[in-house]
Amino acid sequence: MMRGPKGEIDAVVCNGENLQRLGYDMCVAQEWTRKTVLDEFEKLAKFRFDYVQFFDQNLGGGSLLCYAREHHHPDIPGAWQTNAMASLQEEMAALAGVSTAIGTEAGAATPYVKTLFYNDSRPGFVYGWGLPVPGYAYVFHEYACNFMGNQCGILMDPAETPWNLLFRTAYAFHCGDMLSILLGPGGTIFWNWGMRWNSAAPPAQEPELRMLRDLNALRKRYPQFLFDGKMIPEFIRWETGKIPLVLPNRTEEIDRVLSSAWEDSAGNRIEFITNFLTDPCEIILEGTEKRRLAGLETLVLNPENKIEELIHDISQQEP
Repeated sequence: MMRGPKGEIDAVVCNGENLQRLGYDMCVAQEWTRKTVLDEFEKLAKFRFDYVQFFDQNLGGGSLLCYAREHHHPDIPGAWQTNAMASLQEEMAALAGVSTAIGTEAGAATPYVKTLFYNDSRPGFVYGWGLPVPGYAYVFHEYACNFMGNQCGILMDPAETPWNLLFRTAYAFHCGDMLSILLGPGGTIFWNWGMRWNSAAPPAQEPELRMLRDLNALRKRYPQFLFDGKMIPEFIRWETGKIPLVLPNRTEEIDRVLSSAWEDSAGNRIEFITNFLTDPCEIILEGTEKRRLAGLETLVLNPENKIEELIHDISQQEP
C-alpha cells in the first residue's frame, strides 16, 4: 500500500463511505501491484474493447506519492515513480496490441503520451475557479487525442444557461477533441454524468443532435487537421459580441462564437468559427468584413480569408 511521509496508510482518491469506493491506494513500484494490474488488464484485453479508461483518477496517467521505507524504491517521490508507471503502461500496451487504446482521466502527462494517446478531457472542473483554455491541445494534439468524456464536474446553471451543452460540445470540437454524449431515460441526452436519473433533460435535444452531426462531419472532412494536425494561433482576426455564462459563484462574459486554427503535416492551414447558439449572429472578420452566421453554423476559412464552406444542418445537405 502507498504510504504517507510518516508511514501512514491512507486512501485519498474518491475514497469513502459516501464516495465511489472503499479501498487503498497502491504503490506502482511494488511487484504485487504491478502483477495485479497486468492480470486484471489482460482479462479486459481479451475482449478487444476499442478503449479502456484504466487509469481513471490517475490524473494525467501518473501515480500517487509513496514514501514507504520498506518498498523497493527510494523513500521519497522521484523519477523512480515516473519510470515505474511508464514501464507498467508499456507492458499493458503490449497486452492490448493495436486493438485497444488505453487512457486516463484528463490529458496524459508528457512521459505517458506514447502509451495513453486517447484520454477523457475534463475542462468542466476549471469553471469552479476560472475559464479553461485549450493549452493541452495546443501542445499535444498532433501526438494524442482527447474526447469530451462524461462531463462530470459541470458547474453551469442550467436555468440561466440552457445552451451550455451546445457550448461545451463546440468547445470540445475546437480543442480537437472527439465528441461524446451522456444518455438518460428513454435515450434522452443528459447534461453530465453527475445528474440524477429523474432530472430534467436539456431542452435543446434536436439542436444538440444537429451540432453533433455537423461537427463530426467536419472531423471526417478534415482529418489532416482535426485528427493528425496541430493547433496553431488563429491567423484570421474576428470580433463578435459577448454573452453571460452564469456559474454558481459568479458570472463570466464569453465570446458569442468559438474558433480555432490548425495546420497539417504539409503546412496547410485552416480556421473554424462556430456559432454554438440556435440564434443567428454577426461577426466582423479582419476588422472590416461583416459576416452573418446562422444558428449552429460553422464557418471554414483558409489563410486567404476565403470561405471553404459553411456547415449548417448537414443532414439536410447529404444522405
